[in-house]
Amino acid sequence: IRSKQYLDCSARGLYVGHISGAANNFADLPSRGKINELEQLCAAFGIRARRLPLLPSVLSLLPELHLYMAQFRATNSTSLSHAQPFNKCGDGPQRLHHSFVLPTTAPSLPNDIEAWRSQQRNIVCNATANQRIMPHTLLRAPPVLPALRPLGSVLSAPATTAVEHKRVRLSPLPPASLSQSMSTGVAPRPPVTICNNNTELPRAAAISNMLCQARDPNLAIVAKDPQIGALMKLMHDSLHGSYAPSTLRNDRGYWREWSYFCSEILGTSPLRTDISANIGWDCIGHQREVFLLSLFTVWKISNMKPRSSQVPVANPRSAHGAISSIRRSHALVTGIELVKTPQINKIIRGFLRSYVQQFGPDVLVPKRKEPMRMSVVKQMVNLPSGSRISPSGRYAVIHWLDPFWTSWRACLLTMLSTGFRKNEISLHSSAVFTKGRLSRASIWWHIGAVTYSDPDVRTLQSFTHGDYVIMKPPLAKNDQFGQAFGNKPIYLPYHESVLCAALALRDLEVRFPMRGAIRQHAPLFAMDARLQPFRHDVIDSIFHRHIGLVVGSEAAQCYSLHSFRIGLACALLKSGKPLPLIQALLRWMSPESLIPYARLDPLEYGNHLIHATSVEITGVTPANLPRLDNDDLVVQCQSVLQSHSDTVFDMNEP
Repeated sequence: IRSKQYLDCSARGLYVGHISGAANNFADLPSRGKINELEQLCAAFGIRARRLPLLPSVLSLLPELHLYMAQFRATNSTSLSHAQPFNKCGDGPQRLHHSFVLPTTAPSLPNDIEAWRSQQRNIVCNATANQRIMPHTLLRAPPVLPALRPLGSVLSAPATTAVEHKRVRLSPLPPASLSQSMSTGVAPRPPVTICNNNTELPRAAAISNMLCQARDPNLAIVAKDPQIGALMKLMHDSLHGSYAPSTLRNDRGYWREWSYFCSEILGTSPLRTDISANIGWDCIGHQREVFLLSLFTVWKISNMKPRSSQVPVANPRSAHGAISSIRRSHALVTGIELVKTPQINKIIRGFLRSYVQQFGPDVLVPKRKEPMRMSVVKQMVNLPSGSRISPSGRYAVIHWLDPFWTSWRACLLTMLSTGFRKNEISLHSSAVFTKGRLSRASIWWHIGAVTYSDPDVRTLQSFTHGDYVIMKPPLAKNDQFGQAFGNKPIYLPYHESVLCAALALRDLEVRFPMRGAIRQHAPLFAMDARLQPFRHDVIDSIFHRHIGLVVGSEAAQCYSLHSFRIGLACALLKSGKPLPLIQALLRWMSPESLIPYARLDPLEYGNHLIHATSVEITGVTPANLPRLDNDDLVVQCQSVLQSHSDTVFDMNEP
């Protein structure tokens, strides 16, 4: 109230009323003498509360307020009511919602703000006892508002010093500068300093505060029950557990960018909890939220870095992932979804059109890895022991009899026959091996018409033609709970080939046997004898160095561990297998997922075209067929009959 900018907002009238909310309890801490709790709250925000003298204009309002309330009580004693029992503080809300206006003296304001003041005054003064005034009606902002200052600067500033809010320059370049930078072939990438805000807010505490302010007195009581608090914490953990850890890791990065943009650039909160604005009931608020999200989309696209140094700009479609991530994080933190608007897609399409005009369509073409060829895998597994794949390092030299290299060979051939993703055969550097991953207990052995879950070495050595390995698929990104493919095992048959995955798994079991209950906790592919699972970063590095010995270091960049999945899909398609069968063998949920992977072989592509040139098309569109009836004669007959419609004929005349 003491700052000039807030006085300007209330120059023609000070609207006094009670609005129930989470901030009300904290706002009442000083007046209720709870100084210790106020200091704890300020410490949580990194600020310090100070006693500041009020301006004379504010002090003059207090007698008028006291006089108004005395007159109001004298004339409306029967309509006053005590606070409802559900409010423990005893200060409202009341059954009858009274609002009043205190006129103040202030300089003249622009006409648009004056009209807004008059409109709000009429709404308040015309309210009756049976007509409730919605809080958002009184809090709607005028057409022009001065920039508000951060809370910390308001509390820490001296009473006689006016604190100015420091505006932060918007990172994206204006359209003219953006076009100029695009013409030079260099994408604008201003530096971004992201704050280290923790996105995992204590939502359970927020829910407890909400229950304490609910209109049901029973909810306010049970909110303080320790058992209810434990359930709410379990609910909070379950909400975060509904997404994969890798998804939450990516979401934290996008949320830091969203928090930086909202708090540092625009000076607003990243938590958009105005439900009326988000769902469109509040037109002005809805436009504000759409503008905020649209502006962030432009800022994000302008600051995205390309995934490769070979392209000058990043793909604007990547902004879709950032927006989806922020929506997901906002719903987890607040339980409220951000505003939905088609304007985001239009902005991204505008960037796409602009980028294509500047750099051509090749910049936006997705870069896919090459399919793994069977001949390349043969050369990789046929490299002799002692081959050096790197100058130094723990796994610089190939030793096929060591635990790691035995597992590595079995892993390569298993991926070639199953199309496993990297996340299905290895873990992130910070992940822990859990149930649902590929373990020794994930495979069974069908040997001599008998199925074994824990065969001994002698039984494994009798593995021959007609036998096969039964493998249970691990949890995957499209089947995170094993309900889609958990009951559809993979069968790896025995065959005399260097690419036989079943023989490679047999060698792994024979050289490093593992019996009993430990098989459930032992990774199928381990880094060493201590049963450390494969890690993403380690096997990525080893794979590129390993394949580099066969195809060269430059060509190795066109391959990844995902090339095994692409190669299996292409090989099945070239062998004439139908698409539904390929989808089932590689465990895809929809036929659309198969489109980027199953690529036609050049020879097969050409044979299809050659065959098409030998076919003669004989069909004709029905509209282009010749007429088969005498339409002209029928028209003449109809005209003759119409001209003699009034003539009477004698049927007895010849």
